[in-house]
Amino acid sequence: MSAGVLLGACACLLALFVWWERRAEDPIVAFTLFSSLPFTAGSLLVALQNLVVYTLLFELPQVLNALLAVDAAVIGRLLVAMTAATILASVAAGRLTDRIGPRPVAVAGVVSCLVAVGLLAANDLSSLRPLVLPLALVGLGVGLATPAAQSASLAAIPRERSGAAAGIGSTMRYLGGIVGVALLGRLVDLAGIRPAVLGEHRTVLAVFAAALVVGLACAVALPGRSLDVSRASLSGGP
Repeated sequence: MSAGVLLGACACLLALFVWWERRAEDPIVAFTLFSSLPFTAGSLLVALQNLVVYTLLFELPQVLNALLAVDAAVIGRLLVAMTAATILASVAAGRLTDRIGPRPVAVAGVVSCLVAVGLLAANDLSSLRPLVLPLALVGLGVGLATPAAQSASLAAIPRERSGAAAGIGSTMRYLGGIVGVALLGRLVDLAGIRPAVLGEHRTVLAVFAAALVVGLACAVALPGRSLDVSRASLSGGP
């Protein structure tokens, strides 16, 4: 079965699923939640960030192995830079979001990821050391943007629907990773000579950049201040 036929069948099934869910009394996916701009923007931003991160985690080790013949242990130590930055940024992102609002935190995170993609695209992958900084910037960006996006999307939904909203958020996160890995299978071959492999790598990075530009628009669409803080201010609370 060709890829076009498979994609067409998936689109038809998705349309049928949406049609059914919008008419069900107790839907699995409450599509009405997407009428909220902060919820839609936050959920989509999380999906796009996971598209970049999960695809990079699959793609970069294969490309480095093809070009530099490095083993999994070396690549694992390299990826520690991204993981550590994500953890540290996530710890700070929650407090920053509460203090200054989700929009500036998410925008800073997406911009960090865009800078990282630019640095990766400019690198000829002749050694591992220059990759530490861009990978750390990816981790920093994800660690900042994801908590801000999740906070904004859930704060925009009534509490009685928070369970359904959290379920959709988790689905969007995994969907982003699945779509990214599926694209990777179409874009990367690794069977050619070094210039061909580098070209494929940069094509993947161009996809990342396009996804992050859309993610930046989603980050800008998030509330400028925490909704909980705004409500407290309106009610005279602290």
